[in-house]
Amino acid sequence: PEAARDTVSAAMAQKEVFPEVEEYFRRELQAASKGLDRAGLNEFADGALRQLVAFLEAEFRRLVSAGPIGC
Repeated sequence: PEAARDTVSAAMAQKEVFPEVEEYFRRELQAASKGLDRAGLNEFADGALRQLVAFLEAEFRRLVSAGPIGC
């Protein structure tokens, strides 16, 4: 599977898929934050979901800074 992963990653990099995926994921995280602003959840649920969004943003930044796998 590692060779297949590297092949797919290289093809995705060649086709410049990663910037599009990055932009899509960023838009989805923004939409999640805006949805929480409108949701009116209780303090516990709101805090937990905002922590999840923050975690996903941080992990995504870490992955993006590492670059495509196998490239």
